Amino acid sequence: VFFMNVFFYRTNWALLLYILFETEWEKTFYCFENESQVPSYFLKKDIHYFVFKQSYEQNSKIKWFFGRLKDEIRYWKFVKWLRSIKNKHCFGDDDSLLSKPFIDSDFFVVEDGLANYTPKNVEWFQKIGLIGHGCNYKVMGFDAKIHKVLMSGAFNLPKEMANKAVCINIKDIWDTKTIDEKEKILDVFNTSKQELEEYRSDYVLLTQNYDSYNIESKENEYSRYVKILKNYPDGKVVIKPHPSSSFDYKKFFPNYKIVKQGIPFELMALYNKYKVIISINS
Repeated sequence: VFFMNVFFYRTNWALLLYILFETEWEKTFYCFENESQVPSYFLKKDIHYFVFKQSYEQNSKIKWFFGRLKDEIRYWKFVKWLRSIKNKHCFGDDDSLLSKPFIDSDFFVVEDGLANYTPKNVEWFQKIGLIGHGCNYKVMGFDAKIHKVLMSGAFNLPKEMANKAVCINIKDIWDTKTIDEKEKILDVFNTSKQELEEYRSDYVLLTQNYDSYNIESKENEYSRYVKILKNYPDGKVVIKPHPSSSFDYKKFFPNYKIVKQGIPFELMALYNKYKVIISINS
């Protein structure tokens, strides 16, 4: 019996994890919230996908309203169509708008951030219900209805994941890939072996995106990292911006090498042996 795989996109890290796990990832049907999330590789190779928010007029409130209305109608038609497909396996995060109608015991949650499974966040996710993520269940795979969670196993597994976790070793799987397979995967993230090797250094800073999340702080994105970088050799730290960050690191840190947006750190780590990883809570 043929089963269609469906992947609900949230982060490039989750996408990478899924692609490494699923050998026939190019045959998967992908779901994105907006067009900017769709890799150019998918367009080149005609990989099938659905986009919730289409491009429409932003300067006219009336056109914006009707554009959003069209999106909602398309979305519910999509939900109806996908629900009609019985032989499918759904992967991705369990708290996005697109995936919520399909959360059941067969949904395979994919880790979309290592920090989600640190002790403090594990405690927090046990409390989340209808308030917070807009879900009436525990998110990030912690709910009893979820039976499988794809994880990198970079940290000790929370006890709540003991019987759910399907762990893969990123480097071990990468080493089994052919040169052609590696180049395809790198192309999905709009990078190459040569570019990744340009991020070679002893030090790498993984930034946070506190300002955009309105987290109360007496510091801003700039002052926070000026203070941190003073502890390391000037200009010798590679700065990896948070995936959601819009802060212009190139402008404010011209002496440092800034990683292009969209490249998961785990891909960088495959081609570089960083001695010191600097972060607040990544």
